[in-house]
Amino acid sequence: MSTLEGTNLEIERVVPGTPMISESSGAPVSLWNLRQRVASAVCFLHERCDSCAAFARKLAASESELRGADAIAIAVVSEAADLQLPVWIDEDAHARESFLGPKAELPLVLVVDRYGAAARSFPSRGHAFPPPEEIVATLWHIAMQCPECGVSEW
Repeated sequence: MSTLEGTNLEIERVVPGTPMISESSGAPVSLWNLRQRVASAVCFLHERCDSCAAFARKLAASESELRGADAIAIAVVSEAADLQLPVWIDEDAHARESFLGPKAELPLVLVVDRYGAAARSFPSRGHAFPPPEEIVATLWHIAMQCPECGVSEW
């Protein structure tokens, strides 16, 4: 298996169930909470960065398209932030390290399928974020795949 760019995750392997904290509820959460329910775009962002906030706003504007693909977008940061996406706090950087490795370069968007497997990464070096449409298209592609064989249902 090959590793997704910018991560230490193997493509199509289930991601770690590393705990984080939901900013809105204060409850522990992990990507395992989403398994069998929705695919996700996990956005590892800087919490005090104008470029990261602008990207989060653009991706949040795609909420109806994400919902249509049975997907959500989540911002993972090290402390509370107003990013217009659901925010999961990774205070000790344990999640960032388990997903991206010890020398993680942020920002990065990780797409995880509804079964918890790493599907695609979008490293955003220099804050060169992918267009939100590309992330949404990736999530729609996942939504269209047969859960047993991975072949798109056309």
